[in-house]
Formats: sequence, C-alpha cells, structure tokens
Amino acid sequence: GIPVEEEPEKKSPAGVIFGTLLAMIVIGGAGYWFMNNRSNPKENALIVYKAFSKLDFKSMYPLVAFNDKDKAKYPDADKFDAENQAKLNGSDPMAAMAKQALSSLSDISVGEPVINGDKADVPSSSTMTMNGQTLKFKGTVHMIKQGGIWKLDATGSEAQSEQMGRDLIGQPDLGGGGGGPAPTSSK
Repeated sequence: GIPVEEEPEKKSPAGVIFGTLLAMIVIGGAGYWFMNNRSNPKENALIVYKAFSKLDFKSMYPLVAFNDKDKAKYPDADKFDAENQAKLNGSDPMAAMAKQALSSLSDISVGEPVINGDKADVPSSSTMTMNGQTLKFKGTVHMIKQGGIWKLDATGSEAQSEQMGRDLIGQPDLGGGGGGPAPTSSK
C-alpha cells in the first residue's frame, strides 16, 4: 500500500523541563567545580616565590591573601609594590641585606603540597649566593584557597606575616636533614 507518514512522537512538556533542569544542574556543577579548583597550590607557590625573589610585588599581589587591615592598606598592586619597594630601598641596613639576599636567589623550586582543607604547605628550596658563599635553603610556602585560587597566606597578624616570609625562604640545608620553616622567635 501507500506509505503513511507517522506522526512524530510528541514530547511531554514535563520531560523537556526535566531534561533542561538536569542539563543546567550538570553545567552549573561543572562551573562550580571549575571556579573552586582553577589553580593548585604548587604552581602558585612557585609563581609567588619567583616573583618574591625578583622583588616583583606587582606580580605577587593577585596571589597574596591579605587580612582585612592589609586589604585596606594595599588596595591595589601599585600600592603594595610601592610600600614594599620603599621598605627595601630605605636606609635600614637590614633592608639592604634582605634585598641583596632575595636578588641572589636561584634554583627556586617547590615540592608536593600537603593540603589540609583550604590551607596547604608547599615545601620550597632555593640557592642563595652572597659574598662568595653558596647555601641551599629549604622552606615552606604557606598557601590558602580563596575563591578557588591558591594564594600566599598573609591573613594572620603582622608578626605571622613576617614569619611567613621567613618560612618561605626557610633555613640553610646543611646536609643533616635541616631546613624547613624558620624557628619562631619569642618577643
């Protein structure tokens, strides 16, 4: 006989709505995962450490998590850079020594992070050459996850931030398993 065209199967509006909602949930979940996992502490710790060694505070700025007081003090990368450059270029002899030490760093590397929730400790190492002496250093870069991005954790007090800077470079590795975070001083 004569072929009869079959009517296309009608989709129920409920099925279309359910399918659309399911697709939105899957896409939204993937977007949420991406927004909260768009960086890793190891990569960002290396970026921060290299910028720090070059005294490139503008490059560091987006990867530093500040406490509320410092967020107000450093509203942008230019202010953060200007303040840190002023400290390093001032008349304090310790600042001049710190500047020389930082600019002598080479062979900067980081190891596998130890992640605990939204915080991570990333082992770091570098070589410092000053006055004809070469020392290997081992330290720890303290990172915190903010808005899906791993940043240098400067969310504590000023004293904790200073300690964080000392931990970043660490201690000379004298071959006896030394190194690690700098000892905390009691004031």
